This record gives sequence, C-alpha cells and structure tokens, in this order.
Amino acid sequence: MIVIVQAIRAYGSSDYYGLSPRQVPDENPLIIDRFPKPRHRTLIHFGLLPTDIVRGNKVRLAIGRFMLDGLFGGHDADTLPDERIDRYLQGDDGTQSDTGHNWYVTFVVEKEIDIEDTAIGVGRYVWLDHGTLDTQIEAILDEAPYYIDLLAAHASTVIDPRMFEDVVLSDRVFFSLAGRETFGLPVAKASATLSVGRQTIPFSDLDKCLRKVANASASSHSWLSSIPDVHLAALNERDSWKQFYWSFAVLEMLCRKLAPRIEGPGIDRTDRALRDDFAVLAHHLFPQHADEDVALFAALVKLRNKIHSGGTIPEGSIVPIRDLHLKYFSAATGMMLRKIT
Repeated sequence: MIVIVQAIRAYGSSDYYGLSPRQVPDENPLIIDRFPKPRHRTLIHFGLLPTDIVRGNKVRLAIGRFMLDGLFGGHDADTLPDERIDRYLQGDDGTQSDTGHNWYVTFVVEKEIDIEDTAIGVGRYVWLDHGTLDTQIEAILDEAPYYIDLLAAHASTVIDPRMFEDVVLSDRVFFSLAGRETFGLPVAKASATLSVGRQTIPFSDLDKCLRKVANASASSHSWLSSIPDVHLAALNERDSWKQFYWSFAVLEMLCRKLAPRIEGPGIDRTDRALRDDFAVLAHHLFPQHADEDVALFAALVKLRNKIHSGGTIPEGSIVPIRDLHLKYFSAATGMMLRKIT
C-alpha cells in the first residue's frame, strides 16, 4: 500500500504580496517533481497555508492533547481514542490555524513509501503502527530539512527575505493515505513585523531559480554546505546580538569558502586575514562598490571583536550587517547558479 510521507516547513510574514493579505498567486503551488530523489516531489505554496496542512496540523495537535491527558490521567475510562480526539477537534484547544500572519511560504517535501497492509491500523487518526512511524519520521527528517534550507535560502534571494522571518510550522512530518485522515505526531514547538503589500511575486524568476537548484548536481552547491541554515537563522532571529552573530557568520563562511574558489590554486593563504578574503569577494562580485563594502566589513569586524570582549551592540548596527549579509549571500548563490548549465 502506498503512503505519502511529508516533511513540512511554513514561514509567515506580516508583509505580503498582492493587493491584500493572503492572496494566493495563480501559479500556486510551484511543484518540482523527482526532487530531491526519484520518488519524491517538492511543493512550495504561497499566500495561504494549504487547507490539508491546516487540517493535518489540527489533528496533530489534538493527538498531542490526547497523549498529554493520558499522561496526567485526564481520559474518561470509557472513551475510545478516536472519540476523544474528535472532541478536541470540535473545540479550540490550541488547534487554531490562524497564526496572524499576512502571507505564508510553505515547503512540502513528500515521498511515496510502500507499507505492508499489516502496518495499517483501524484507527481514524493514528492508522500506522508506531514502529513504522518512528522509522519513517527519522528517515525523512534525515534528508528533507537540508533541501528545504537550500530551496528557502535561494528563494529568499528572489522574493523579499522578510517572507522568511517567522517559522510558523517547523519541519513537521505528516502521513497521508487515500480515504484516511492525514495526521502527524506532536513534537515540541519551534518558534514577527511590517505590513507593506507588494504587487506581484516574481514567480517566473523564482520558478527558474528553484528548478535550477533542484536539477544541479550535489557537487554544484556543496560549497554552500551549512550556510543556508545559518542564513535562515539570521532571517528568523529577533534578538539583536544573535542577529548580528548569525549575519556575521554568513559573511565569514562566504569569505572562507568562496575566496579560495575565486582566486584559484597556488595562492598562499597562510595567516590570511578575514578582511582580505572579503576583499576578494567584494572585488569579484561588486567591483564598483568594493572599497566601500570592504571598509564597512572592516568596521563590522572591529565591532564583532568588541562584542566578543564584552561590549554591546550599538543601536543601528544591525541594518548594515544584515544588508551586507543579504547582498553577498544573494550574489554568491547567483554566481553558483550561473555556473549551472
């Protein structure tokens, strides 16, 4: 029997595209077949949270309430699990779907798995045996978050990065089967604002960008390594010190990974200063503004060193490092994509 396993991450923003909040583009969703693997496909939804995901998340939270009540003796002795979960779904009980955001970007990595009929139970809400659940949750979470990071990071260079500021659903796993209720198991919650409408999402550019990423060989973007998840952490962060730290970390990783690739072999990099690596990037990616960017980066290095020595972040220092981080991350990923045929 074929069961669909989905790894889902949703971002929410108080900003939005369109003439009013939560407008769904005509092209929605963007679908990339056979990515990241042959029996997978990836969907990216825009505007509203998809109704099937909203329902699946309500069921997930209701199952969590059932489990919590069982732990603390809150169940009626004569009530079956499905009946109890039905009661939770009929009330609010933390199952509301509206997180208060004006626009959502939802990534869904799904794959087909073959399940023995004996593993399919009769329960309405939890219809897979726990051994299968544990195995499949672990398997998809071993691979999907990396690819969601990769696509989200690239998407944030095409559409406004503020669309990725809040994670409203963080790498949840849902199970679907024709004729059965979509469900997921509860996990601890993962952890926004502005409201300027944007006329249209650059869907054609986004589609072209993400398909190019999906079709690239693993070695084509291997240099990115862990940079996408650090980039997304910077977009999600609200604490000024942590935001400075994450944005600086992105710039430092870009320097160390890209400068050697730009300069090529045969360059003595012994005791190479970070500022020198950034200068290589700046003159390669933005030659007309390189001197200005290098001076700004040097000031940010001094500020970073001061913070490490116990200093505080001066008011107004977040915007410059965030802007520099977004500028160079976008340019670096664009450089990578241009080299992919």
